[in-house]
Amino acid sequence: MKTLAADHFLFVVLAVGLPVFGLVSWRRLRRRLAEGQEGARLAAYSGTIVLQWALVVEVFLIWLTAGRPPSALGLVVPRSIAFLVTAGVVGATGTLMLLQARAVRTAAADVIERLRAQLQPLEGVLPHTLGERAVFFALSATAGFCEEVLYRGFLIGYLTPWLGTWGAALASSAVFGLGHAYQGAAGVAKTAALGFAAAVIYVVSGSLWPAVALHVVMDVQGGIIGYEVFGRRAVKPAA
Repeated sequence: MKTLAADHFLFVVLAVGLPVFGLVSWRRLRRRLAEGQEGARLAAYSGTIVLQWALVVEVFLIWLTAGRPPSALGLVVPRSIAFLVTAGVVGATGTLMLLQARAVRTAAADVIERLRAQLQPLEGVLPHTLGERAVFFALSATAGFCEEVLYRGFLIGYLTPWLGTWGAALASSAVFGLGHAYQGAAGVAKTAALGFAAAVIYVVSGSLWPAVALHVVMDVQGGIIGYEVFGRRAVKPAA
């Protein structure tokens, strides 16, 4: 697969542009929240949705221009045992994750407190109202598809000629982690590890779809739990 100048440009955007954009956006969001600006989270969610789809449209345009097949992005459903097994494992895992999120609704107060402490660094980006949760679910679907296309489908293919498949999987996961630099060092490490898990799913199954499905479920789970601990069951200020 011949590499185009547009491929190099998109790599720079993912490796440098998005980490910087994320840090700037995170600081802006925190400032707006501190100032009590209504709709700050919804604006952040909407902006991220538009940005990610714009980048994926760029990928699709590159593919059309270069005459590349969808399989080069992993957008296929292979007829293989590896795909079926991977899809089954992802389906079972995703179901368990959603059941766990649902259980938070009736969890004991001490469990809610522990979750609130664990998620405190991300409170700014998690939904606090039903309206925010609805848009967050749209963001989850967007991130699940778009980030897998960008960081797994595109980036692994882009890096493979230089690093080999597994080297590209590792490198793309590191770039994915840097894209979440606003979460701090621990967040970068955690996100990179999750990115590598998604890369393994992609490489083993031969398809991007299982990784997309799991990514969407993980983000939806975060939105459900975030709303429960910071919204519906949040600590109310004393009168």
